[in-house]
Amino acid sequence: MSVPTTPRAYDDCYEVYDQALKDPLGIRVRMKDYAGANHFRSRMHTARKVDRQQNTRIYEMDHPMFNASAYDCLYLTIEAEENGHYVYVRHRPEVQGIESLSGLAIENDEPGKEAVYEEPELPEPVDDLVDAEVINEPLQITSVRRI
Repeated sequence: MSVPTTPRAYDDCYEVYDQALKDPLGIRVRMKDYAGANHFRSRMHTARKVDRQQNTRIYEMDHPMFNASAYDCLYLTIEAEENGHYVYVRHRPEVQGIESLSGLAIENDEPGKEAVYEEPELPEPVDDLVDAEVINEPLQITSVRRI
C-alpha cells in the first residue's frame, strides 16, 4: 500500500502540530498501545514531509520556507505510561552555546588544565592479507545507474 502524499490525508496531524506550536512546551497524544503510537508518529513525520514538499511549490528557492516546514522546530518521541503510550510533540531546545572540546580539561584531571590531544596508535598494516595483483587491476565498470 502506498503512502498518501496529499495534505488532506494528514489533517489530524496538522491539527496536533498546530496545537503543539501554540503551547510553549508542546503537547502529547495518548494512544492505546505502542503500535498505535508508532504508527501515529510515522504519520506525523510524513505530514511534515508533505508540508515541506508543498512549500517547494509555494515559495521561491531563495525564500526561507522553501523546502522547509513550520513544524521543523518540533520533535516527536514515544513514552510508555500506565494508561497507554503517548506521542510527545515538543519544541526543540534552544542551543545555549557551543564550546570546543579541545581546550577543556580531560575528566579526572586538574580543573583548568589544558587538554592535550594524543594521536592514537594504529596497528601496523598486514601485507600478507592483501593480494597485490587485485589492487593493481584496472577498475571494471559493469553498470551505470543514473541518479
